[in-house]
Amino acid sequence: MKKHSWVSLLLAVCLLMTFPSLAESVYTPGTYSAAAFGMGGDVTVTMTFDANTITAVSVDAPDETPGFGNKATDALPQMILDAQTADVDAISTATVTSDAILQAAAACIAQARNDGEAATEGETPNEADVIVIGAGAAGLAAAKAARESGASVLVLEANGRVGGSAMVSAGNLNYIGAEWLETLERNDDEVRGYLDYTAADFPAEYAADLETVQADVRAYLEDTSRTGAYDSVARIMLDHYLKGYGKDLDGNEVWMDYDYIRAGVERNEDIYLELAQEGMEVKQGNRPHFVTPLRGGTELIEVQYKIATDAGAQIITKTRAVDLVTDETGKVTGVIAIDPNGETVTFTANKGVIIATGSFAANLEMVVQYQNMRQASRLTPPAPTLPQTWATVSSWRKSLAPSLGTCSLSVSSGGAIWIKPTPPRAARLAAQNSLP
Repeated sequence: MKKHSWVSLLLAVCLLMTFPSLAESVYTPGTYSAAAFGMGGDVTVTMTFDANTITAVSVDAPDETPGFGNKATDALPQMILDAQTADVDAISTATVTSDAILQAAAACIAQARNDGEAATEGETPNEADVIVIGAGAAGLAAAKAARESGASVLVLEANGRVGGSAMVSAGNLNYIGAEWLETLERNDDEVRGYLDYTAADFPAEYAADLETVQADVRAYLEDTSRTGAYDSVARIMLDHYLKGYGKDLDGNEVWMDYDYIRAGVERNEDIYLELAQEGMEVKQGNRPHFVTPLRGGTELIEVQYKIATDAGAQIITKTRAVDLVTDETGKVTGVIAIDPNGETVTFTANKGVIIATGSFAANLEMVVQYQNMRQASRLTPPAPTLPQTWATVSSWRKSLAPSLGTCSLSVSSGGAIWIKPTPPRAARLAAQNSLP
């Protein structure tokens, strides 16, 4: 019996020596912070740890969408605390903010453990022929195109999921296929208004489009036996001008670049057909000009992601690009990024870097500074309660109408009113044609 007791004791000592972590603490006690990009800006998570547990979780997300983002900021800290992990479910109506909170929380846990738990599994590659920054609709398309050209591709995405703003959009694509137009009703009233325009209403580069559309519309209206709706690339081009025309802060007329818009519109048919071949379904009964994926931007991104990854592009999420690397000649040779643990990582691009991060169209200050455009004006009255919101809009509309002229107004749940002037020519067409 004594011999067996000594053997058991020896085995127990060996086990303790083999697994020393059983006697060690899980975390380094302290308070840690990490940030991830949400819907409107940085979402910062701060977490406090003792030796073995998470003891406190807080979230600072000042730029998230009121009424949506706060659902995640209110619920997730307690969920993380109760579960003692960042591996909890996102809030379904606030997935972007949820992803940012959970990503930042995972980074805090990794800091406290000092073991890189939040890093991407396996060894993350840090060199490719082409590096794409941003895994939204543009970035995924760029990644696929680069792969088809024979380049190796890495895509860096700041969020915990791909999709960017396209994920929460309708996912509309310009499309004027004959079979599609045949499924739609005639649109006589909608297109008749184009006959009222003259060449003086458009810049010179649109003259041929106006001539084409007016000839097409006359023929369409005369042929009452023709079924389906009328649409064309020329009509889409006219509408891009009519809806995109405006004046800069110096009073100069400005509009979108004709050549860029036309190249995109002409390519959209092939793009749609490829997406459809890969499984994207569209809603029936749309109006001319565009098709809408059955599940909106989510379906568009799912199919784009499949195409890009099937082509061989590697996508690295939770990794935010913060700077470009250049050589002595100024050539861009790489990207500096922040990984999920908050560490700085350098990615080498042998042939080039594609920036597909959405530009600055949603940043009013940058639009005003760099484009000299009066894109929108944000006027914040004394914040009303939600039931007062529309009454507030109505009163502001009346008081501001003389100075604003034709405009559209929208309001956030917090009472901030957004006023966007409607270009005169766009207003004219809208009144005549009821554009989509």
